[in-house]
Amino acid sequence: MFTISCIEKQSQYLKRNPKMLMKNDAEANELFQAIKAPLLELERYRASALIDRSACRTLISHMNDIQDPSTSIVIGNPGAGILSSELLKNGAKQLLLFECNPDIRAHLQSIHKDDPVEVSNQYLFGSNFRSQDTKHALSTLLESQSCARVKIIVSLTNPTQARDLLTNYTTGHIPYDNKEIEIYLIVEKGYGDKLDALEKNDPTQKRVKFATAWRTFIKSEFLCTLPANSFFPTFAPLGFGIKGRSKRDPNVAVLRCTFRSIAGFGRHLNSDERHLYNIFIRHVMTTSSAKVAHSLEKWTPGIGIRLIRQGISLFTCFNQLTKEEFERVFFTFVELAPINSPIWSMMSSHYCKTIECLKDDDVTR
Repeated sequence: MFTISCIEKQSQYLKRNPKMLMKNDAEANELFQAIKAPLLELERYRASALIDRSACRTLISHMNDIQDPSTSIVIGNPGAGILSSELLKNGAKQLLLFECNPDIRAHLQSIHKDDPVEVSNQYLFGSNFRSQDTKHALSTLLESQSCARVKIIVSLTNPTQARDLLTNYTTGHIPYDNKEIEIYLIVEKGYGDKLDALEKNDPTQKRVKFATAWRTFIKSEFLCTLPANSFFPTFAPLGFGIKGRSKRDPNVAVLRCTFRSIAGFGRHLNSDERHLYNIFIRHVMTTSSAKVAHSLEKWTPGIGIRLIRQGISLFTCFNQLTKEEFERVFFTFVELAPINSPIWSMMSSHYCKTIECLKDDDVTR
């Protein structure tokens, strides 16, 4: 917990940096000052929230369909409610905010008591999303019929949050089958540049598991930059593996991310099957220079002949496959090893003996 002296010190710092308070915006300043003390608790978690109404408007200008009644907007790290208030002014019809701090949550419930806003006391992406005892608010929204489109706005201030997002998707806990989902990621600019670069460069040759999985499942589109001092706490490169830089970037990057559909032989993976693709990627990426047929024959005898008939020779390595060929190999494997086959649990156990699922590999390494 922060001490009174720490809070006073932070308050003095804010006074010396008037740009952070947007003094020309009385409403935003009032909202921020109302919960400045509990917001300081966020310093421990680096959970940055927007405190600048101008930056909020810039972000909203890059979002489509927010006035559509079938669109629901989700905000992680809503902070003082400046972004949510601006979204409502721009015609948003449904908002879901995730805030665990009881003081900030009470503040949000108070300012939005007459608005179509729900405030959850859960983390947006975390272990409780996969809990069997608790129904997660985002999961409830995705399964409901109240909306057809979900836009998620979240600032990622730690690389593990990106892995949490990816893991929740690949394990089937974030469905896409019945919803159009867009995620607006706000990240430290150096990290955002790395994620955006994955759209232009295939990381398979580098054998970076997280980068390969991210590019396979998620499409990232660079939208704009926002001033870093529009957030509290401000973004910093610490923890992101940005080498050769110690100073904070004056801007943060906003990326629009959508989930890719995995398809082959005329069909798509559903949410129940995505974890199979996750297991498959994790297994073969550790042996990317291995021959495809030789590596998979030990799991599904006879797959080599099928692959040859599809134009993939016995001497083809995993790191030589195109994305389309890789998916063709995967769906051939699934045909021989359906979802209820014990092969999947054996592959997963074999892999986890040496490395944890989506271990601490990072796109910035």
